[in-house]
Amino acid sequence: MAADTATILEDSSSVNIDLTIVDDALDELHEILVITLSSPSNANLGTNTTFTYTIEDNDDGPTVAFDTTASKGVEALTAAGILVRLSAPSGQAVTVDYSIDGTTTATNAGIDFDLQTTQLVIPAGVDSILIPFTVFNDFIQENDETVVINLNGATNATLGSITQHTYTISDDDGGFGPDGPGGIGGSTEMSFFLQAKGNWLFTDAGNTNATDGLLIQQWENPSQEGLIAINSTSVTNSEPTYQDLNSAEAVNGNGVMVFDGTADLLTMADDARVNTQSTGYSLKSTLVVFETSSDVTTRQVIYEQGGGGNGLNIWIESGVLHFGAWSSWSYIETTTAISANTVYYAVHELDQGSGVVRSYVNGTLAETPGMTGVLSSHGGDVGIGGMDNDSRFATNDSQTNEGLHFQGKIMEIAHFNERNLNQAQVAIMASYMAAKYNITVAGNNYAYGSTYGTEVIGIGAAASTGERHVAAQGTGLLAMDAPTSLDSGDYLYLGHDAGTIAAWGNTNAPNNPYVERVDRTWRVDKINDIGGIRLGFDTTALPAKPAGFDAYYLLIDNDNDGDFTDVADGEFTFVRLNERFGPLARVSGVDFIDGALFTIAMAQNVAVNDGDFDDPDTWLIEVPLDGDEVVIGTGSDVTLTEDTELSEITINGGNLNLMGFTLTITEGTINLIGGNVIPSNGTIEYASTSGTVCVQPLTYHHLLVSGSGTKELCGDIVVNGDLQINGDPTLDANGHNIELLGNWNSAVSASFAPQADQVTFSGTAAQTISKTGGGTEAFNNLIINKTTNDVTINEGNVQVNNTLTLTSGDVILGANNLVVNSNSTSAIQGGGATSYINNEGTGYLQHGVTLTNTYAIPVGGATEYAPLTFTLNSATLSSASIRMTQTDSPHPARDNATIY
Repeated sequence: MAADTATILEDSSSVNIDLTIVDDALDELHEILVITLSSPSNANLGTNTTFTYTIEDNDDGPTVAFDTTASKGVEALTAAGILVRLSAPSGQAVTVDYSIDGTTTATNAGIDFDLQTTQLVIPAGVDSILIPFTVFNDFIQENDETVVINLNGATNATLGSITQHTYTISDDDGGFGPDGPGGIGGSTEMSFFLQAKGNWLFTDAGNTNATDGLLIQQWENPSQEGLIAINSTSVTNSEPTYQDLNSAEAVNGNGVMVFDGTADLLTMADDARVNTQSTGYSLKSTLVVFETSSDVTTRQVIYEQGGGGNGLNIWIESGVLHFGAWSSWSYIETTTAISANTVYYAVHELDQGSGVVRSYVNGTLAETPGMTGVLSSHGGDVGIGGMDNDSRFATNDSQTNEGLHFQGKIMEIAHFNERNLNQAQVAIMASYMAAKYNITVAGNNYAYGSTYGTEVIGIGAAASTGERHVAAQGTGLLAMDAPTSLDSGDYLYLGHDAGTIAAWGNTNAPNNPYVERVDRTWRVDKINDIGGIRLGFDTTALPAKPAGFDAYYLLIDNDNDGDFTDVADGEFTFVRLNERFGPLARVSGVDFIDGALFTIAMAQNVAVNDGDFDDPDTWLIEVPLDGDEVVIGTGSDVTLTEDTELSEITINGGNLNLMGFTLTITEGTINLIGGNVIPSNGTIEYASTSGTVCVQPLTYHHLLVSGSGTKELCGDIVVNGDLQINGDPTLDANGHNIELLGNWNSAVSASFAPQADQVTFSGTAAQTISKTGGGTEAFNNLIINKTTNDVTINEGNVQVNNTLTLTSGDVILGANNLVVNSNSTSAIQGGGATSYINNEGTGYLQHGVTLTNTYAIPVGGATEYAPLTFTLNSATLSSASIRMTQTDSPHPARDNATIY
C-alpha cells in the first residue's frame, strides 16, 4: 500500500480507504499496518489520526526433515555435510535439534570425524541448510564407517518423515592398508604376513625369541593379529633354522629361515581367513620370497593349502616353479623356469572375475584360464616348507600324507584374502622386493636400492589402468598418504640407509647444539610429479625426546649431497611435523624434489637476531607456534607483537619485551640464564595443569597464575600491576616475599600457601584484595606501606597468621572480615592516624587474645582514628579472640538522649 489521498465528497461525511491483503504461503508472525492521516484540505485533523490493521497469519508451519536417508563421501572429502530441508520457506527462523545416534560406527571427537554442535538454525526465507562436520583423512586401511544423525525436535516447524540420516565415510587409503610389505596390505586384509626376523620367531610356543642358528617352533607377526605358523610334527629335527641378518646365509642383509629338504615343516591350522570360509574364495593372493638350493629338480612344496579336492600350492620340480589351483574345475597352473641357488619373489593369485590363475615371478606375469567358480572351502591345514596332509600336482596326480619338503630359504610370506594386487601395487611391490633382496624385478621403479633400500614403501597410480595405492607405512616408522596431484603413471618411493634410530645426536646435523637427529637418512624417488604428500612418523619407535627439545622436524637436504651440516643459505630446510594422529607426528603437503634426502630431527627454536617475535628472520628455524618451547639466545632482543602461548621459554643472554601483551607458559617456566624479561605493561601467565612450576623472581607488570598444580615462588617478586590466581592452582610463596603495587584477586577454587613470607601492598593508587566467590585469603605477614590511598578488602575475607604491619595507608573492611590469628600483643604492628583498620561497616576485625595481656588495636572509621585498648583480666579459656565492629549508633541499653 502506497501513500495516497482520500477525498470525502461534498455532502458526505466519510470515505473508505481500500486495503488489499496478499495471502502468501509463509508461516510467519502476525503483521500490523498503521495508516496515518495528515495534511487535510478544507478540514482539520481530529484526535484519532492513526489506524492499526493486524494481518493474522493463517498458514501452517513447515515440516523439517533430511533430504535423503543416506549419503556418502570419501575420507579425503574432509568438509562434509548433511542436507536438512523445509517443506516450504518460513517467515520465521526455524531451530532444529539433532544428535548422533548410538549406531554410529565412526568415532567422534577428532578421530574419524568431528561434530560438536547439536542445534541448527535455518534463517527466515531459506528452505535448506547443511549440518556441517569434519571428516579426518587418516593413514588407516579400514572398513567404511558411518555417522548416523537423528532430528529430535524443531521450533517454528514440525518434524517431517525422514528424521534419521546415515552418512558413510568411504575409506580411500588404496586397495590395501599401509603396514604390509612395501606399505601394501594390513591386518584387516592379510590373513598373515611373516618375515624372518628374530622378534617374529620363537624357539618355543611364543615365549622365547630366536637368535642366530636356533631351531624355530613358532613364526608370527607381533604387530598383526594374523595366523601363526608352528612346527606341529612329531618328527625329530623337523624345525627350520633361523639365520640372522649377520650370518653367512643372510640374503642382502636380511634374515632367513633355512629348510633342510628332509623333514623341516611349519603348519597353520584351518581358518576361515585362509581356507575354511563357507562361501569359498573368489580372490586370493599369496606372496613368498625364497631362495632355491642346488636342487631344483626334486619335487618340493614351498607353500600349500587344502587337499585333493580343493586347494592351491606353490612348488618346484625339474627346474620349474609351479602355481597350482583346483576346485570344481580341474587342476590348472602357471609355470616359470627357475635356477638353482637363486632368490625369487613370487605371487600366486586366483581371480574368479577374470577366470584365471595368475602368477608373478620377479615381477613377470603369467596367466592360465580355467577358474570357472570360486575356490571352495577346503580343510587340511596349511603347509610351509613342505606338504601337510595332501595336495595335488596335476589333474590325475595327488599325493597324501606329509612330505615333499623344500630345500632352501624362505625370507617372507604373506596371504591376502579376497584381494588381488592392483597394477599400482604390483609396481610398488616390485620396487620393494628389488631393493630389499638386491634382485632384478620387472617393474622396479626405485633407483636407490643399493644405498637406501631398507623398508622401501611407495604410493602411486598405474599408467595403464589408473589403479591407485595412496597410503603406505610398511614395517618401518614412516608413513605417507594424501598425494595432492596423483595422475596415472605417477609414483613416489621412500627407502632408508638402515641407520640406527636408537638415539638422538649431533652427528651430521646443523646448528649444534640446537639440532639433534637420528642416524638414519631416507631418500625419495619420484616418477613424474605426485604433488605434495602427508608424511608422518611413529613417535613410539623413536627415542625419548632430549632434554629441552620438543618439536619434531623433517630435515631436508636440498642439494642431495647428504651433508646436513652445510649452513649456506638454502642448503637444507626444516619442516615441522605439526599434526598429531595417535602416535604419528606428521605434516601435510610436503613436496619433495626427486632424489631428496631427509632425516628426522628435533630442534630448539632459538632467537638468533633482534626482531619481532613473529618475524621469521628472528629465529633459527621458524616463527614459534603456540605451545612451542623456545630459546632467546645471547644478544637477541625479541619483542612480542601479540598474545603468545609457549610451553616453556629459556632466556639465555637475550631479552624478551612483552610490549603490553600476554605471555602464557603452559607447561614449564621462564628459565633465566642471563638476560631478562621486560614487562612493559604486559602479563605473564603460568598456566600449567600439573606438577610444580617455578615462578621466577622477576619484576612483573601483571602476574596471572592459572591452571592447576602448584606454582612455587623461586625468589622474591615485585608485581607492578595486578596479581591474579584463576582456576584451582596453588601459589606457594615458598618462604619468599611479594611486593604488590596493584590488586590481589584470587578465585575461590584457588589457594595461596603463604608459609614464612610477607606480602607488601605498596602501590600509590587504591588497592583491593578479593577472594572472588567468597572464602578467605590467608597471609603469613601482611604489610600495608602505601604513601597514598588505602587497601580495601573487596570480596571475601582476609586472615593474617603472623603479623599485620601498618606503616602507611588504611585497611578498609567494608562488608568483609579481617582475622588476625595470633594472640601476640605484637601481632598488629605500627598503626596510627595515617594507617589503621577501618572497620566501620558490617565486617569485623577479629584478634586472638590471652589473659592479662593488653592489646592496642589501631581501628577507626572513615573520618577518624579511634584506637581500642583491651585487657582480658579474668576468664576460663582454651583459646579466645575478640571480634570488633564500629558503629555511630549508641548501645540499645543506653539513653539515646545522652551523648557518650
